[in-house]
Amino acid sequence: DECKTYIDNLNASSQSLKLKGKPVSVSFGVCEVTSPSLSFMKAMEIADKRMYMDKNTKRANLDN
Repeated sequence: DECKTYIDNLNASSQSLKLKGKPVSVSFGVCEVTSPSLSFMKAMEIADKRMYMDKNTKRANLDN
């Protein structure tokens, strides 16, 4: 929950970012390691996939 709140705050803050007059977006992916059997690399893979899902969602919302 704390991580989600932090990411929500970062997303809200980033909405006003502009680079050379164009909006800048940021995307995040996280993975909580709840088991010792989840390797660091697997957790990074999950977080990476979630980041791309976030990117795709934001991109789709811009198209609408």
